[in-house]
Parts: sequence; structure tokens; C-alpha cells
Amino acid sequence: MAATQKGFQQKRLPFWLQIPNQLSKSMGILTPKLTPEALTKKAAKRAGLEANFSTHVENGLEALCKSLQDDAKLNWFGKMNYMNMVATGLSELLLLKETFRANPELSAIKLNNPVFVTGMPRSGTTFLHRLLSASDKTLAVLLYQHMFPTAKKERRALRESKMLFFPWEKASKQYNIDAIHFVRPGLADECNFGMRLGMHSMIYWSMSQAHGYLNWLLEQDLEESYQIYRMALQLHQAKDPEKQLMLKCPHHLAFLPALTKVFPEATIVETHREPAQVVASECKLNLSIQALSTDQLDWEAVVKSTWHKANTFASRAVAFADMNANQKLIHVDYKNLVKDPVSLAKDLFQQIGISLDATEETAFRTYFGANKQHKHGKNEYSLEQFGLSVEQVHESFKSYRERFILT
Repeated sequence: MAATQKGFQQKRLPFWLQIPNQLSKSMGILTPKLTPEALTKKAAKRAGLEANFSTHVENGLEALCKSLQDDAKLNWFGKMNYMNMVATGLSELLLLKETFRANPELSAIKLNNPVFVTGMPRSGTTFLHRLLSASDKTLAVLLYQHMFPTAKKERRALRESKMLFFPWEKASKQYNIDAIHFVRPGLADECNFGMRLGMHSMIYWSMSQAHGYLNWLLEQDLEESYQIYRMALQLHQAKDPEKQLMLKCPHHLAFLPALTKVFPEATIVETHREPAQVVASECKLNLSIQALSTDQLDWEAVVKSTWHKANTFASRAVAFADMNANQKLIHVDYKNLVKDPVSLAKDLFQQIGISLDATEETAFRTYFGANKQHKHGKNEYSLEQFGLSVEQVHESFKSYRERFILT
């Protein structure tokens, strides 16, 4: 049964997070400074290197900090999360550049025909990505590896990621985010975390009401950010050169021309789901996550930004499919993914060019058996809850539906 309440009911942070939040409000202490100067200084100190960033990265940092100041209305918890996410990202960028400077042979590492799973948000990309990653022939990047691509000690990187993630994981339980989108540092996850190094990543809007940053980002050329991300992937590929990289992020859908320019060897797997379901589910996810970072959530503004983002993704998906007939692009119907994921995964392997044997089917069936829909709880949502209607969605997403849903 779909949710019937109008809007979104924000809840108070857990008591143990309210204490520093109140101290920050009343005394102004324990408050991280989210300015370009403070964040680059912290990143440089962490990396032990000079804070030397390109104009592309500096522009992204400035756009984000401005939006956090103007739009986000962050509480202490939100500020801490941004400080950690940005500072570690910039630090990893400095370390990544230094690693390649000291070891120029790394630039010659070939990526083994990477596969990028993308599609409209909430269209099954996470499940499909982790399903395909169950094979021993594929190489997925785990969340902690996205967070710290230069780490020489993986256990230490995993431990730090768990420490950073722990407060968010506990706080998110009040919105049952696990039932919406299950994330853990040790699981394969999306490229947004790796893309954050270049300061052009949708993760920075997903975390809060940074609407100005979202609008700015959607108008940017991400070629340089993808070049940075390629370097990180070269480090990951070097760990197992024979395996085929299996990557995932819905937000690639908005930037496919830049992605395919930087990754000409890539195969794009694109999932498609009815926009009415996509928009409603995405509204709930964004609101649930962003509610943690502020005490003044404007649910209508978040819905408006989600609508804009989804429309942009849909129109760019149509444009890319129509103009890039030579790109290896495989389309997946969400209904088929839900109906028979194992058969779909086997078919995708054949289309991608990965050899199939009995071990693949066993791996797919094992993963599916352990990760069926609603494993972490049922996720209920409706368009009406967010002041939208099916008729509005059908009209606004007409070209997308005609191209990918109705045909």
C-alpha cells in the first residue's frame, strides 16, 4: 500500500547527535568551517602535500561551498559529514596526482573493457550492479575503495570508512533508509564516491539541500573529473588486471558524452523504469537522506530539485541514445530485471562479451537468493504524497517514455 501522508515528516536527530548540534547552535563551538580555504587546508594537511588544485576542482569547491552557505541550512551533523567527505576527497586527489607523478608508468595501465551500469535513479542499478559483480570474472569497486583509492593498507581504509559511516548509518535508521537504498563500506557502490575527488559529483547534492550546486553541476562539462576518476580506476584495475571492471552510477546518465570520451572502451548498460515510479521513489530517498543534515528541511524545494534532476537525466538519455549509435549501449527493462534477474544477467554477460560457464549462473542465483526485493524492509511511496500526479509525469517525460518504455 502506497504512503498517503502529504509531504514529508522530518524527525529529530537521535539524542546522542542532538547534544553537539545544540552546542553548535548555542555556543558556536564544534562547528566545522565549510569554506574553500578551510577545506583545502585540511586536505593538504591530511595528505602531507601542498594544496595545489586545478581551476576545474577549485570551481567545483567554490560552487559547493556557496550552495551550502546559501541553500543547505546545515546542522552540525550535516557540516561534519561534508567536512569529512570533501576533505578526504581532496586529500585523495592530491595523493592520486602525487602517486602518478612518482610512478608515471601507472598512466599506461589499460582498463579491461569497463562496464558502467547507469540509468534513471531508482531503476534497479544497484541491484543489477551487485548481481553482475557476483561473478569472479568481474571487478567491482567497494565503497571504501571509492573513498580511499590510493590506500596502500586496505584494512585501514575499510576501518576508517566504517568509522566515518557509522554515525550516518545509525542516524538513518529513523527513516529506514536501508529499505530504500542499502549502503555499507564493504559493499560494491556507485562511482559518485570516487567522482567526488574532482568536486563534480552528485553525491554533494544528495547529502543536503544544496540546490544551487545541483543546478550548477548539471550545466558543467565533467571531462576533467572523469579523467581524474580514470586514474583512480587504473589503480583499482592494477590489483587484478584480468578481471573486467564493473561500475555503477545513475548520475552518469546526465554526462554520458564526457564519460564515453574519457572511457571509449566502455560498455554502457542502461536501466529503464516507468518515470512515475522513479520520481516518487527518488523523492523519498532524497528527502530521507537530506533530512539528516538540516533542522529546516524544505520538502517542496527538494521535490522540485528532484523533478528537475530526473527530467534532465531523461532528456539526456534520449539525446545520447539517438546520437550515439556506435557506442556499445545495452538497454535493460526494469520489469525484466525484477521478473528474472538471473536470466537477464546471463544475457548481459553474453552481450558484454564475458564468457559464461556454470559458475556464473551459480553466483547469480546465490546473490539473488540472498538479496531478494524487500530484504531490508518494504519501501512505500506515492507521487501524491509529494504533490505530483501520474498525468504530470507522463506529460513531462513523454519523449523518454516513448523512447524507452512504450516501445
